[in-house]
Amino acid sequence: MNPASAARSLVEAGLRTTLRGAARRRWAGVSASVFAATIHRPPGIAAASAAQRRVLVLPRAAALQDVADVADASDQVTFVAPWHGAMKALASAYLPPEVDSNTYHVDAGPQVAAAKDAYRAFLSDLWQALRRKTSIDAVLSSNFSYYSERELAAALNELGVPFIVLQKENLKTPGRVQFFERLYRTRRGPFVGRRMLVYNEIERDLQIAAGVVPPERIAVVGMPRMDRLHRWRMSSAAADLRRPTVVFFDFDETNGLPAVTRKATESGFEAFDPALEGMAWRTLCGSTRAAVVRLARDHPSLRVVIKTKGRVRSDRSLAAHLGTEQLPANLELAFGGDPLQLLTAATVVCGFNSTALLEGIAAGVPVVVPHFAEAMEIRYQPYLLDLGAAARLAAGGDELSDLLARTATESTAVRALSAAAVGALQHWTGNADGQAGARAAAEILAVTAG
Repeated sequence: MNPASAARSLVEAGLRTTLRGAARRRWAGVSASVFAATIHRPPGIAAASAAQRRVLVLPRAAALQDVADVADASDQVTFVAPWHGAMKALASAYLPPEVDSNTYHVDAGPQVAAAKDAYRAFLSDLWQALRRKTSIDAVLSSNFSYYSERELAAALNELGVPFIVLQKENLKTPGRVQFFERLYRTRRGPFVGRRMLVYNEIERDLQIAAGVVPPERIAVVGMPRMDRLHRWRMSSAAADLRRPTVVFFDFDETNGLPAVTRKATESGFEAFDPALEGMAWRTLCGSTRAAVVRLARDHPSLRVVIKTKGRVRSDRSLAAHLGTEQLPANLELAFGGDPLQLLTAATVVCGFNSTALLEGIAAGVPVVVPHFAEAMEIRYQPYLLDLGAAARLAAGGDELSDLLARTATESTAVRALSAAAVGALQHWTGNADGQAGARAAAEILAVTAG
């Protein structure tokens, strides 16, 4: 660990200890002072020149990318954020370890119910102390189900402060819709905040059907962070000639398959549905990774990038597949981070069940998807992200390598959106026009107007 990282870890450990200790003692004023001291404008989020509303964002990486595009679309909303671990630190003073996002609605007995009530009462006191120190018109989260934020939504609702969600997990294939309707209804429960903003009609219909939110409190705005790719595609920068480049967005054996994460279990997961046990993209995942490495070896003039999500489990899985053999010199590994630069450098994008494929389409880049092995089995069909004619399908590992090589070199020009591309973007992201940020900003202004 470098000195800067070590110093940051020490500061965060101190914040965590202080917030948790103050919360346990119900020192709302102390907690509010520490919380307020961490509030800042996140990097990459533009300052609002004519700000009328100040919104506190509870930060997650993808959520901040969405917020950045909302901020770009409106100069009337200022976005600020506390330390990213603040809410979990506060929650740890009240909620037992078995309470998590995927069990919050489950009746765990009177002691857990009392702990939630106490946490909500403390957050109400904290907020009233906080607003004597700083002005905040609303709170924005990126998922209605985060366990550390559920009682904050309830407390703010009682205080008349808008709690808004701009839901970031919206990529749900038909099989996942069925799975999540059950999960939402039985495990996550209703949303008690003011307004729900979602990317697409799929998520809207799912939440209404599952009883999460009534129709009048939910709106489809699209995926704001895709706005920047629309802007780039239509800009002069997109006309620059690029080196033939394949960007492969790595996926692991469970990508897009239903799973219930549990923080209190040894594996980090729970067997929620026996019918789904054993399902995995084992052959597809291994063969696709091997095909990408083979592509780099067979075509040394190509630039080949494997982009991971930066998650420990997935990165370990990739390392196990790559082994100890020396990789080709033209093969790069990119761990985590914002994919924007890779998407705008790519002449072809490859991936599976990934939002990155839709981002590639929005950027005017050809998209290739592996479509073989488990992806051909009937029981896996409901879990496939179907992009229709907006993507090219490869029926095997060798065909995938060949198709990627051909597509990467056939043209370096950015393409206008086809009718199929527009349809795929609208269906899956609600953003075929690059105006999602403006729609989200308008919703936030409307909610906070009163």
